[in-house]
Amino acid sequence: MGGVPIRWLADRLLTEKAYRSAVRVGLEAGVLFFIITFVPTVIGFLIDLVKFLVAMLPGNLPIVEQWPLAPPVHLSALDWFGINIRVEGAQLLRQLEIS
Repeated sequence: MGGVPIRWLADRLLTEKAYRSAVRVGLEAGVLFFIITFVPTVIGFLIDLVKFLVAMLPGNLPIVEQWPLAPPVHLSALDWFGINIRVEGAQLLRQLEIS
């Protein structure tokens, strides 16, 4: 490069201190990216999971249908769980794809 061997430039300019600084900056950027993208997604998923678990408490099952003079038909906990996990899982994957 300009008549000067590249190895000499690398030895002179890329000192141990500069190398450590570059590694530290890269590591900090990676950690920051992880925190900004992944952590809020997981926290949102956990909040939705807690809401779901509260909805599964006895007496809180959703009513599928209720006709006049007939007892209400509740959705079973297993069906409710299956529906929610599919919807929440799809939303989680979509958010991770966007990030």
